[in-house]
Amino acid sequence: VRFKVWLKQDETVEEGLVDPGYTLEEIYVTDEEGRVEIPYLLPESTYCIQEVEALPGYIPDGTVREVYVDAKGRIEGEAVCVMKLENDYTKLRISKVDGGNRQCLPGAELKLERILESGEKELVESWISGEEEKKFDRLQPGEYVLTEEKAPEGYEKAEPVSFSLQETGEEQRVEMVDQPLVKAPR
Repeated sequence: VRFKVWLKQDETVEEGLVDPGYTLEEIYVTDEEGRVEIPYLLPESTYCIQEVEALPGYIPDGTVREVYVDAKGRIEGEAVCVMKLENDYTKLRISKVDGGNRQCLPGAELKLERILESGEKELVESWISGEEEKKFDRLQPGEYVLTEEKAPEGYEKAEPVSFSLQETGEEQRVEMVDQPLVKAPR
């Protein structure tokens, strides 16, 4: 996860405590434990911290948070400031339904693929539809295609469904419909 940190241009600059040309606009990246260490902050200064890039499948939190470093170099009276941030994530729900009664249709062989920038497809998952919708959480936003490889007996195979997964924490739904085969009169 990437965070932008900068010195807020406020009273510290106006009072001549900090050179107005000094902005400290840096990008910090979390370590393996999801932590960022920002050393050597100027005393009696306010810093702004903003998440600019989240892990794939998570939604960046663009909130600008301010921290004030007092004359002793402490933040809120502590030598170490801990901010716990939790990100929302993408949520995709895929339904395979009967075109007649609009109920979930079990037994279809489906696959979900992500379309890469090169145009190639990357398999996300293959599965057989069941009585409930299929849930995918934390997928990368982007272009996808849902393909039915085999329809359940008595149904026509559906055309592939292409869609864009948006960078939002709201549930996004994709529905694929199979029409029952029409039996010819005898």
